[in-house]
Amino acid sequence: MAGTSEPMDGPHNIQELDQTLEELITDIRTQREAVESILVKPEFQPNWDNVKDSSLVFEDGVLQTNPIIAEFFKDAEPIVHDFQDNLSKVRIKVSKILTQLDTKDQLMVNFDSEVENELSSQFLILLKVIVNMASWCSEVQDSWVSYHITREQIGVDEQLVQHPSYASTLDHGKALASWDCKMAGEMRFNLNTLLFNYIALEDVLMRADGSIHQQTNQGFWRFYS
Repeated sequence: MAGTSEPMDGPHNIQELDQTLEELITDIRTQREAVESILVKPEFQPNWDNVKDSSLVFEDGVLQTNPIIAEFFKDAEPIVHDFQDNLSKVRIKVSKILTQLDTKDQLMVNFDSEVENELSSQFLILLKVIVNMASWCSEVQDSWVSYHITREQIGVDEQLVQHPSYASTLDHGKALASWDCKMAGEMRFNLNTLLFNYIALEDVLMRADGSIHQQTNQGFWRFYS
């Protein structure tokens, strides 16, 4: 019958929602702690002289990868890829939550107008946060591609290949050293940004969970609303 309520559906859905968010928060917190552990590793504190000294190594006329930067990539690449996977996981689960609650008339959502319901607002902001973070991940990986391509292009300079003993005094040699130092700095900056993103994502998830229990402090939410 139209208008008939089913009292068991409301609490049941909220409990499922609470449990799902708690699981997501735990996963995000674990990943955040993993990033923190990487950032404190001694080898992730770049020594600029070492980075420069490792920039101009040739074997059989071919410029070799800077081993210090390679180590940075070894640590950073899987972390960024994991972050992308986590964003997809959160986005799918939050979208399903919104669809489920909306279908069961527990939550009214309108993506094309102002959202009146506080709970739906939290989730919609969370989805916006995820989109912004996913774009950031793509930009970071684009910068990595640019780094490798540009480094290879600079490294084919015949002057560098033919005169490795004083390559560091040549303009292209200095450019390579600066390019590697730039990437070392960016890599650490990117991981710090990733750490911030995990903290923000964890906070927004907690705010969404807290809205179920009528907790309305804004925290990191103010950066995205």
